[in-house]
Amino acid sequence: MEDNRAGWKNAKHANQWATTLEKYAYPHIGYTSFADITTKMIVDLLRPIWVEKAETANRLRGRIQTVLDWAKV
Repeated sequence: MEDNRAGWKNAKHANQWATTLEKYAYPHIGYTSFADITTKMIVDLLRPIWVEKAETANRLRGRIQTVLDWAKV
């Protein structure tokens, strides 16, 4: 997240980035090795959020993708 902070609009945006990952992603995959994270794991954590908060789920999906892309490098 620190690498992306300069491109964020403001402190609120940075806080939202961290909060959504902490609230929704970490409980499911937070302690999982990058190499062990599967598409099914991501879909399973996003599925219940899509029903209630589609915009949050979409943003979370993008944030997870950014983190995983960074981890590949």
